[in-house]
Amino acid sequence: MSLRSGVRCRSDALLLHSATMTLDTPDAPPPPKPGRRFKITVIQILIIVAVVGGMAAISTPKFVAARERAFTRSCYANQKTIVGAIEMYNLDRKAHVTALDAAMYAALKSGGYLHAVPQDPGLGAGTSGDYRLVKSGDGIRCQVHGAIQDEATPAAR
Repeated sequence: MSLRSGVRCRSDALLLHSATMTLDTPDAPPPPKPGRRFKITVIQILIIVAVVGGMAAISTPKFVAARERAFTRSCYANQKTIVGAIEMYNLDRKAHVTALDAAMYAALKSGGYLHAVPQDPGLGAGTSGDYRLVKSGDGIRCQVHGAIQDEATPAAR
């Protein structure tokens, strides 16, 4: 605001008046009172619960399927490990393993062919008995996840 010789112009008077006025429009919400918090209505809570439930319903089957695929792949890796250990055992001992039992696992572990006895990844400890030698003697089959060759054939899917 400019003051020249004590006389104010009309625009300066309007600026001064508008600066001291408060805005009283009917559309503006009242200012929040000190100490009052934001309130959530029941409908808003129900909408949030519905959205979160919908997201969970969409994502849960995908996680379950991914977990099962991971168990199957881990089982196939265990089968390859057992087959490799048996092949090395057969070459070193000039023998042919005909049974895969606790004694054979102990021999493979004590001979350094296995660090630990493989367990079925989905079922946990004590499930090494799920792995069986295939009758042809050139592979392993899991009673739960099948053989590695089953994954390669489209008919097994």
